[in-house]
Amino acid sequence: MHMPIPALKAVYEDVLNLPDEVQADAAELLQSFVDQHKAGWRLSPEQVAEVRRRMADPDPEYASDEEMDAFFGQILNEG
Repeated sequence: MHMPIPALKAVYEDVLNLPDEVQADAAELLQSFVDQHKAGWRLSPEQVAEVRRRMADPDPEYASDEEMDAFFGQILNEG
């Protein structure tokens, strides 16, 4: 059996100390990640860099509710 990397093992041990409901949420998120990995869905290195850049932004800009409604309305009307 493959030994987990120390960071994964540490997170796993932290999750075990959380309430059962939170553990279930964590398991669902991790399973989703594993399923996506198995399906071959991957971000390009450029996409990963962009996600990291945006996550590091201390003052991110968010779309308003109206902008989101217009965006999804446009997408749904195209289909």
